Amino acid sequence: MISILIAGVTVLGTSGRAPAAEPSPSVPVPSVHLAVASYNVIPDHCIPSPSFDCPVAPTMYQRALAIEAAETIRDTIPYCVLDTPHEPTGTLAFVPGSSAVAGQGTLLRYRVAVEDGLAVDAECFAEDIERILHDERGWTGTGQVAFQRVETEPADFTIVLASPDTTNRLCAPLQTLGRYSCRNGNHVVINSWRWETGAESFGTELADYRRYLVNHEVGHRLGFGHRACPGAGEAAPVMMPQTKGAGSCEPNPWPTADELAALHR
Repeated sequence: MISILIAGVTVLGTSGRAPAAEPSPSVPVPSVHLAVASYNVIPDHCIPSPSFDCPVAPTMYQRALAIEAAETIRDTIPYCVLDTPHEPTGTLAFVPGSSAVAGQGTLLRYRVAVEDGLAVDAECFAEDIERILHDERGWTGTGQVAFQRVETEPADFTIVLASPDTTNRLCAPLQTLGRYSCRNGNHVVINSWRWETGAESFGTELADYRRYLVNHEVGHRLGFGHRACPGAGEAAPVMMPQTKGAGSCEPNPWPTADELAALHR
């Protein structure tokens, strides 16, 4: 049985032990935020089968991207990485802080939690989430839904930044394979490896990938399922699983007009 303790309780597997920490390189924030690592990239479309197991996902530092537009990313979405060891503990802690209501319509209150030991500034991450969710280009743009960050209950959902191992545990029985994020009940779980490294479909546009990731998983909390590419050259719906590729569509971090209109129904 999985045991989850937030603000001091450890997420444990069936062994009763905290998940093993990932390797702990000390990574400063250079002008190019992520150094290039030489290794065999595991394709995002790898799907395990009875006769084949996908390779173990590399750590978030192994699959680093060369970001040339570093200052642009820093100006739009702070990177938030710390020059500290990366030693995830499996313990989640709520991030203090609250916000005004953003948007109109049905109000959804959310909390933000970050796994202890990640080389990420928790307050900076929470501010990123707030900045993305409260943007009028997102789900608040139709006047049908509003968001408010809160410190304490009552809250409608929690956004969690977690290491790949902890993401797997929090998302079960969904298969995140150490590489994906999820919405599971009232938990929106962001895989820290993805948050740090992005996805091939967005290339070096890490800021846009983060916007997509948050809008996509929160979209599931709003009740939306996955969508397909509507046509070559069009903006991919934010509910398309773009982490696995955008097909013939253009990668897109924001809900499309059709998706926003669906909030009215």
